[in-house]
Amino acid sequence: MTMIEPFEMQGTCWLPDQERRVQGTLRFDPKDGISVALSEPLAAGSTDNQMHASKIIHGVSSDGNKISLLDCIEYITNTHFRSHGIFFNAGLIAKQCVFGAHLTESTKFNKHKFILHNFLQFFFHTGIRTDQSHEIGYVWNSDKPVVFPVGEDEISIKMVSHSSFLLAEHTASIKEDAIISIDTASPLNNLDEAILGSFQALKAMLEFSLGYPVPIVQFQSVATDTSGKSENIEIFFSQSVYATQKIGIPQQDMLFSMCGKTDNYISDFVRKWYAFYSANRFSIDVIINSGVQSAGVKRPEQSFFFLISSLEALHRSSGRMKKAILRQRLSDVLDVIPKCLPLHVHDKDILVKNFKDYRTLLAHQIGHSEINDNIIFKWHLTLVLWGITVLYVLKLLDFPDESLVDIVKYRRNMLNALNWIGEVSSKPFGPRVKENGS
Repeated sequence: MTMIEPFEMQGTCWLPDQERRVQGTLRFDPKDGISVALSEPLAAGSTDNQMHASKIIHGVSSDGNKISLLDCIEYITNTHFRSHGIFFNAGLIAKQCVFGAHLTESTKFNKHKFILHNFLQFFFHTGIRTDQSHEIGYVWNSDKPVVFPVGEDEISIKMVSHSSFLLAEHTASIKEDAIISIDTASPLNNLDEAILGSFQALKAMLEFSLGYPVPIVQFQSVATDTSGKSENIEIFFSQSVYATQKIGIPQQDMLFSMCGKTDNYISDFVRKWYAFYSANRFSIDVIINSGVQSAGVKRPEQSFFFLISSLEALHRSSGRMKKAILRQRLSDVLDVIPKCLPLHVHDKDILVKNFKDYRTLLAHQIGHSEINDNIIFKWHLTLVLWGITVLYVLKLLDFPDESLVDIVKYRRNMLNALNWIGEVSSKPFGPRVKENGS
């Protein structure tokens, strides 16, 4: 994934309903976002203590490139007292900067494209295969896109690669680009939602698949005006405005493939959840986690999916976080866990009480600095995060309380508990048996 380099360009800006042009300097930085330094205010009558919001501001660069700035705030930067009057300099900050067209409220967006560099890493993490016989994951190609609804829209995501590849070659030796396309069958009416809906869908899909925040700041699209004329555009986003959600990767396939057995010992909830998850893996992530609004109340299955994704993403980001931030993020996720319990599980109150007890024990250990390093580094955090999830699933499967306490109290390898889930169908509560029978 490449990061767009900061840039700066000269040009003029104006409000759509005004003729007056103002000279300015447009600056873009992936960290600081989009800003414009203006020689004078765009809004007439601006004073020191005023700020003005504009949905759209138009501009043109010195080389003739059309520019539209969306969701802008204008403010006064400097006041100059001169013999012939008072003069002001102004500044703009914007959420989005569009190159290639002057947008209006009626502009439609129905095609979007993002170029992913070194795409083999993406394929390697997602489990996406070109082999049609593969049972886990989706097959992505130009003929078989993934389609899911968002409100009244039907959004289709497809990937086209420019070269063949072998999944086994999961090194950086293959660096060809791949183009990911998003088509919307009925573009949203709201200008901001039309752009952000598809942008966030793509961003969420990538982060869900890769397992770490994706610093997408540039996005290619097609804008169509009311007369039907289309323009190819590039959109730059302010990362500070659109914060990355905590989204994980499909390693939870391992967990749910073990839970997805049809044996009578497996609870109905787990079977139903596995079927639901398998059929809606990408749409759940996009609708719930990306900021795209979905109708109705979240189902327990969706909340549970978000929980697991958050835990896994937090683990993968731990090496880049300060310890204090890591503790806070983990505490936030822990606080959410009891709320993710499904309403139709029997003895919900008992489940909540027991699970809160285990949550409290873990949070108590993590929250104390004198043993925090021991927990995070000796446990490698993976065991903590997966352990919390595993405890929840094991509890749903009526795993013995003493075994749960043993896992938490004595810090057994939490990932081994996944094997218990897999064996529950044949040996619900018995000891593990080695292959040689000993």
